[in-house]
Amino acid sequence: MEASRLSPRKVGYIPGGLMLLVTLFLSSTMAVGEATSSSAAQQGEGSVQSVASSGEISIKHWDLPKPNSLPQDLFVSRRDGSVWFSAPGVNALGRFDPKTQKFEEIRLRPESDPYRLVEHAGSGVQSRLFFSSHTGGFIAEYDSHARELRELRIQGGKMLLHDLSFDPNGVIWFTIMKPKPPQYPQGSKVGFVNLFTSEIKLAAVPGRSSNPYSLAVTSKGTPFFSDLGAPKLLSIHPVTMKITEHKLPSRKSGVMNLTITPDDRIWFTDNARGYIGCFNPETGTFDEWASPGGPTSSPSAITNAGKVIWYSEAGTGHLVRFDTETKRFQMWTVQNAKQIEQLYANNDGSVWFALPKANQLVRVTVNQK
Repeated sequence: MEASRLSPRKVGYIPGGLMLLVTLFLSSTMAVGEATSSSAAQQGEGSVQSVASSGEISIKHWDLPKPNSLPQDLFVSRRDGSVWFSAPGVNALGRFDPKTQKFEEIRLRPESDPYRLVEHAGSGVQSRLFFSSHTGGFIAEYDSHARELRELRIQGGKMLLHDLSFDPNGVIWFTIMKPKPPQYPQGSKVGFVNLFTSEIKLAAVPGRSSNPYSLAVTSKGTPFFSDLGAPKLLSIHPVTMKITEHKLPSRKSGVMNLTITPDDRIWFTDNARGYIGCFNPETGTFDEWASPGGPTSSPSAITNAGKVIWYSEAGTGHLVRFDTETKRFQMWTVQNAKQIEQLYANNDGSVWFALPKANQLVRVTVNQK
């Protein structure tokens, strides 16, 4: 286990500054069969599509104003309903207001490479945004009210930072993927950043091919994470940093992404076998269900809306809804769904995601009868 102090770096203020610039763009949407108006700020037309399968589903696509933004991750702010997203293709963060249909771009310094991002409300009125710099070796804190960004740099050599999540005490946990020397010599670790004490701790994940990936934290503060290098579901003790492996039902499993429901069950996509699974930390038992798309469906991104699980099938292009009480699946074919990296379930019942290659944000709404 390694311990050190953070190396914070203040990047600057937007008002009157040169380090961060803000640009506003107007977005457009188009329902199937409807005409669209043009605008000099638009970068191509948006689209809205409707598909029906096990239930009625409406899908809205918004084209990003700047080409090749490669949006990766997003969330809907609990404060004002705006959608924040990472755009590593143009080294920027983005904000989209569904009410005004406007985009806002926050340009970052070169090589910031924003990737996963999360909102932290804290105790104040304003929330803050945190993101992992995939190749930059830092976690950044962005205050949208003060227009200020701070870098929390992790020492020990270049790395590939991946996922991040807050625990109930406001500590950021993160994963570092396997090393790729000589460019990224540090890797195969999980760690945390304590924003109050400026302490950072790292723990090496056992296994020659270990590759920590998705991470989520229970309400009791225990982080769970997946390992792409082995069929493993792991957890780490928040104090001792001891890593525990939880044996999966099958040696052929391949856990990819995780989500934790309010009852502290760990749900995951098994992309190797075409399953979704659930682990109960209290009993140490697993349950699993075959995904509707079959053995080659490659379940990938996953999120939850309480007792409902949403996930994507990268092998089929399906978006799947699973009711954990009735054990009922609903499945829809969604254009470009194979590109989905992350899913976000909003508190209004909608599900949002970004499409990197299509350069779009997408909102899905299901109308249950």
